[in-house]
Amino acid sequence: MIFAFDDGWKSQITYALPVLANAGFSAVAYVNRDSIIGTNPVEMRLSDLQILYNNGWDIGNHTTVHDSTMETDPETIARLTDEYRDNQNWIIESLGTRGAYHACYPSGSYQPEYIEIL
Repeated sequence: MIFAFDDGWKSQITYALPVLANAGFSAVAYVNRDSIIGTNPVEMRLSDLQILYNNGWDIGNHTTVHDSTMETDPETIARLTDEYRDNQNWIIESLGTRGAYHACYPSGSYQPEYIEIL
């Protein structure tokens, strides 16, 4: 069984972590770098992700900015490639590799052309 959460909401550490830990489970948190390093009080910070990671959670790639475009033009593909790569590298450098190679499309936005990005 896999529990997956996305967007880096603070509720994942305040509610999901204790409930899942009490039941002996961990999860995957798909996060966007720009949200995590931002200032929105309802989103987790890097220190929160470290707590999740230390509790066995994987931290997965949800792009740097959560762009849910469905465009497939070359410029968009190049931009999305950079966003996935930058977010993956940030996760690896900040936390480690566990989960960094997993990806979750923002808002479920998927096009067959996006497979090559990953």
